[in-house]
Amino acid sequence: MKKILWLASWYPSKVDAYTGDFIERHGRAAALVNHIKVIHVVRDKRLILNEKKVEERRQYPEGAEAILIYYQSPVCKIRWLEKIYSNYFYLKLHINHLKNYIREHGKPDGIHVHIGLKAGMVALFMKYRYHIPYVVSEQWSALCPEARPNFKERPFLFRLLWKLVMKNATGYSAVSAYLAASMEEKFSINDVHVIPNVVDSSIFYPSGFDSKNTQFIHISTLKYQKNVEQILEAAAILKKQLPDLRLLIFGEPNESLLKFANSLNLQNVVEFKGTCAQDVLRKYIQESVALILYSRFETFGCVIIEANACGKPVIVSDIPVFHEIVQDGVTGFFVPLNNPGLLAEEMLSLVINPHSFNRETIEKYVNENYSFKKIGNQFDDFYKHHFP
Repeated sequence: MKKILWLASWYPSKVDAYTGDFIERHGRAAALVNHIKVIHVVRDKRLILNEKKVEERRQYPEGAEAILIYYQSPVCKIRWLEKIYSNYFYLKLHINHLKNYIREHGKPDGIHVHIGLKAGMVALFMKYRYHIPYVVSEQWSALCPEARPNFKERPFLFRLLWKLVMKNATGYSAVSAYLAASMEEKFSINDVHVIPNVVDSSIFYPSGFDSKNTQFIHISTLKYQKNVEQILEAAAILKKQLPDLRLLIFGEPNESLLKFANSLNLQNVVEFKGTCAQDVLRKYIQESVALILYSRFETFGCVIIEANACGKPVIVSDIPVFHEIVQDGVTGFFVPLNNPGLLAEEMLSLVINPHSFNRETIEKYVNENYSFKKIGNQFDDFYKHHFP
């Protein structure tokens, strides 16, 4: 069992409850085989906690530990000065907690960075100050070549620092082969391991009840990447044949998206549900015919395996990364991008033939490939390779 210190650029917190929840699940999986301690330092810019510094400790049943440190930094009219202050506190708090870790557990066998910046800069400092090697795992969709905005469009210094972090890492992992290939091209690196996301089957599982046979569900950030407008167009086409069609959309819509839905006269078809806890989300998935994820680009797509864990098929865009996750005709359907008419046809096909997919087969596939145990063992192999 190795001692691995995780530095997470993203992690679910009191500041943002959902960003990086997949990293939290990865930590729980990895802790089944190794000693995992997560440190996440986050600036409380909106003053949610009303204190200058707050520490939150979490213990997980799999054995992982996490400490979240919330800090407040002065807000300045001079933007670059504000960033200097904030980054100073960010680094200082990490170093203080690394010293605490070493006092409590001894020197870690390695550091695992999740998302290159900003945590990667801390790992880089620790590599040269304390001679601790580090690896980097990526899930950021801006690294996809189709992303808008793209990594290449980011400020020069931002890209330079990210490349510096990658250059000095001992090893790398990505959640899909598609993302791994993009990382290898962007950062001139080799041998990026693929360790997919994990599904929590204690939250997502099938229901014994039949679904509402005209209800579909979409779950996402509702941004450009997720291509929600074309899902709405498909719903507008399908409602002519299915007057009782229901489409539940989870996420925070902007005003433009709401106006677009209204322009298609979908007031009686589409319901925007906002965000909710995963155990509540499960119920809506269980009640639906299928999940729709018609993304323009993705690094993985956690909601796909969550829907599959509920025994539900998915209708997804025909992009390379989804072919790593979805088995055509077994766990879901593929629909080419920019074809709302065909998307509507596939939705109708599932309504007409609700039993064309086998619930037990879908559930078995996802649990065999994305369980905590399966992913935990993959992390163990990764650590043995890079932290011998």
